[in-house]
Amino acid sequence: MLFFVCGMAVPAEERGPEMSKYNITRPWDSKSLSPVKMTMTGGSDFMLLDKGNTACEIVIPSSGQYVDYYREVAECLKRYLDKASGVSFTIVDDKHVKQSGIYLGECNNPFIKNYYMMEIPKLPEEGFAVVRFKDGIMLAGKDGQSARNRI
Repeated sequence: MLFFVCGMAVPAEERGPEMSKYNITRPWDSKSLSPVKMTMTGGSDFMLLDKGNTACEIVIPSSGQYVDYYREVAECLKRYLDKASGVSFTIVDDKHVKQSGIYLGECNNPFIKNYYMMEIPKLPEEGFAVVRFKDGIMLAGKDGQSARNRI
């Protein structure tokens, strides 16, 4: 999903003039996708790679009811990122973060804790949020099941 959103956000002009008919300025607003809320709250540009090396980690909660679920999601994301980049991304728990990260789930980070309390309940069913904040990017969702409504 991250690469889809990022890839679609590249202006069609950068992909060649023949692609201009597909230029969608806000692909996350597409009616054919689950609702996506894109938010920038701070931080500099987010980098996945820097000089051929990973520039971020995939971060999951270190505790909680859905740790195994988040690990599965992280492993899926890692497979895609590894294949797309040709390097190996690292999955860490929120107690061992060494650099900026792609945060999945309700990690032990003050910004994320607050966002989950205040904003996730406002997402529509099947809604998805991509939030850029000073420590990285948070991917969060609401799948409509009360028992497991957070990515």
